[in-house]
Amino acid sequence: MKEFWKDQHGNDETFWEHEWAKHGTCISTLEPHCMGSSYKPQSEVVTFFNRTVDLFKSLPTYEWLKAANIVPSATTTYNLDQLQEVAKQYTGQEAVWNCRGHVLNEVWWHFNTVGTVADGKFVHASPVGPRSTCPYKGIQYLPKGHSGGGGGGGGGDHRPKHPGHQPGNPPSDRKHFIYVVDEHGQRNGCLISNGNWLSRATCASFSVSVGHDDKALLEIRTRRGACAFEDSGFRCAKGLKSEGFEKNGDRLVYEGQEVFYSDKLPEGTTQVPILKSKSKNSIYLEIADAH
Repeated sequence: MKEFWKDQHGNDETFWEHEWAKHGTCISTLEPHCMGSSYKPQSEVVTFFNRTVDLFKSLPTYEWLKAANIVPSATTTYNLDQLQEVAKQYTGQEAVWNCRGHVLNEVWWHFNTVGTVADGKFVHASPVGPRSTCPYKGIQYLPKGHSGGGGGGGGGDHRPKHPGHQPGNPPSDRKHFIYVVDEHGQRNGCLISNGNWLSRATCASFSVSVGHDDKALLEIRTRRGACAFEDSGFRCAKGLKSEGFEKNGDRLVYEGQEVFYSDKLPEGTTQVPILKSKSKNSIYLEIADAH
């Protein structure tokens, strides 16, 4: 784990605790009563980490990409189809390739488990839930430490500004709903006219159009006014300037970020702000034609 499961900020122990609390505790076959007569307290934690590291070692993704001449580069770009061909060649299934803007950031491999996590078999499976966030074309696989954005330094505006790479049709000024989608790909309510999230509500009608300042950016509005991300979250009101938005398929992207967050889940008439900073719950925003 000290070699393969590192925290990017150097806080390995805290990161491991988070991984166990968020993922390990959700696995039913790691519950003590499923661990057999030889169970010792906390041994399920060791099993979780050991099996995860073993799975990682069985997925030499860097080497698979290299064998297909997909290597880190500051100038070469790749297509999503190229990445999926690598996944299918070695596992028989597609993977989920996630990007921050144009830049490849992570890969999700999906499995069906035959038996328990402790001693069962992991069988490669077709992805379920969120799809790849990488664009169809123009994917950058950057060398470690490279900042991207054409090699620019810090402080600049590195938002993607080339609409040609975006999958799907360009957004129109038709009316849309914005649904909230959970980590499992299930819709759970939608946004209302002030930008907040309600689980049971009449969805607000959003106008989604090409921005005036840059054709690659979306302008989003409700009857309350333009929509923007502020420190307090996503908000729609008069006097705001809607900028920094893009559309990846049917997903809303803000300055290269496609995963958003909330401090809690909405219940009843409780309104919950959508946050751009990491918090308890991860969500996606899905744009759909109003009907």
